[in-house]
Amino acid sequence: MCSKCGRDDPLPSGTNTQPEPSTAHGHAHIHSHAHAPAHHHHHHHGHGTPSAAEMNAEYYDREAANYENMPGARELLKDIAIKMRESATFDASTTRVLDFACGIGMLSRELAPYAKSIVGVDISPVSVAIYNHKANGLGATDKMRAVALDLQKTSGELKEQTFDIVVCSMAWHHFDDPDTYTKILARFLAPGGKLLVVDHMGKPAGEGTLPMPDSLKGVVPQIQGFSDDRMKEMFDSAGLVDMRYRKAFRVPLPIPDMPHLTEEERTADLFLAEGTRPTQKL
Repeated sequence: MCSKCGRDDPLPSGTNTQPEPSTAHGHAHIHSHAHAPAHHHHHHHGHGTPSAAEMNAEYYDREAANYENMPGARELLKDIAIKMRESATFDASTTRVLDFACGIGMLSRELAPYAKSIVGVDISPVSVAIYNHKANGLGATDKMRAVALDLQKTSGELKEQTFDIVVCSMAWHHFDDPDTYTKILARFLAPGGKLLVVDHMGKPAGEGTLPMPDSLKGVVPQIQGFSDDRMKEMFDSAGLVDMRYRKAFRVPLPIPDMPHLTEEERTADLFLAEGTRPTQKL
């Protein structure tokens, strides 16, 4: 990144920023409006309505390079990383982390000093290319790398792997089926491992939802946020125990394409939810 202007260094010439047909979907999100990480590009097959995953892939392939410079994005990710480290035990010599919907790696880079290894997964190949380029620039490729996968379709090279901590930041509202993603992520946890999710809290009935630009319609299926009860329902059905849900922040979110919004209109309460994979079958 250029220290003078704050812009990211360009990808090296020859870097393919177009998705490869074989690396479909991942899912990564922290998108603009509370997102900092990424998403990926996808061509729809057939003539049906594109899925939320496909729409996120396309949106984040297009916008990935802009994320780091969105006002408030870096600060938000730093704060999220601190809260996650308070909620789970990170050990730089042993902890294996899966960063789901990792985007361009902003959260991974904050957590990397406290983990043995981090694998990022995103549905956006462009985001993954930027993630790996940045890891290379930091000389951290032995510690962090990302892959473009749609875990609803395949676990790819992650097939037999388990992790001590799985994190997902500001992506839950991008999922058309968060129940299924909860189950998928729970399966990647080692016994005793923790799933940590940060997203925005549901607003009381009648108070409306977060403002949403037209550019994100379809990219964000879950505009209502997630309550304690809703997260507990998903964690329980995925077999996770010792679930905790707490308000973590009240912050103005970086919402793209809506420069007229006041700080108050962009402000949302974010929760951190955690659940643990049992060390033995109940």
